[in-house]
Amino acid sequence: MALYRELFQSAARLLLKLGEAENETWSNNASGVFKDLFTLGPGRVASTSTPPEERLPILVEAFESDSPETRKLALDACEKALEAVHFTKFGGFDEAGLRKGPEGWTPKTYAEWWEAYRQIWQLLRERLDSLNPHDRQGAANILLNRSRGLICRTGLGSMVIESLQELLDKDYASKKAVLKEVIEVLHYDGKQLPPELRTKIQKFKDQLEGTDFPSQLKRYVGMDLLEDRFDEEGHEADFGEKRINELAQEAARDKTL
Repeated sequence: MALYRELFQSAARLLLKLGEAENETWSNNASGVFKDLFTLGPGRVASTSTPPEERLPILVEAFESDSPETRKLALDACEKALEAVHFTKFGGFDEAGLRKGPEGWTPKTYAEWWEAYRQIWQLLRERLDSLNPHDRQGAANILLNRSRGLICRTGLGSMVIESLQELLDKDYASKKAVLKEVIEVLHYDGKQLPPELRTKIQKFKDQLEGTDFPSQLKRYVGMDLLEDRFDEEGHEADFGEKRINELAQEAARDKTL
């Protein structure tokens, strides 16, 4: 039913009710199918013919539910929707009974596609303050974990960086967790980013790392990152180890450090 635009909301609400009382563990149970309804994969990997803006009210309703299970499904669906790198689908739209199924939703422009991601991102971002601590942590983790994909695959990089700064300002995410994501973006995807965005992310990274001795100590001794051992070409560099040795020498010269 959810394949069809005119039946989507009824089918989604039914799946949400079934998911709330979930008692199965396989991936295509009611919970799994509900979450898949909100993927923004286009065409053959779309989950429905329904445009994203018509799916959004279901998530809004779920977030406002008194049921913890329903709110958890809303969070899981948002996490699924913010996937921007890998899309998979089992079955197809041709498997819709005796008649040919509808065409999967496909954005007409990249701007339309990115707007769909922006709406889901903002849905989470705007609800952070009103969520209970447990749900808030889940929402913050989703924003953090999906940030790299959106920075690299959409035109929403500036919005994502602003959101990460907001997570830090409100103490919804740790500096180490945010810094790790930013370092991975620059290390693996920096060359593909628009110059202006790369510069903005680099400045954000420098701000997070700090330049004084305590900040550098927390960065290089407190964080053991694979990216510190290799350059952007994948060649062994041991930059992190060299920086730790430099910090040790600074401390040996100045005992007040």
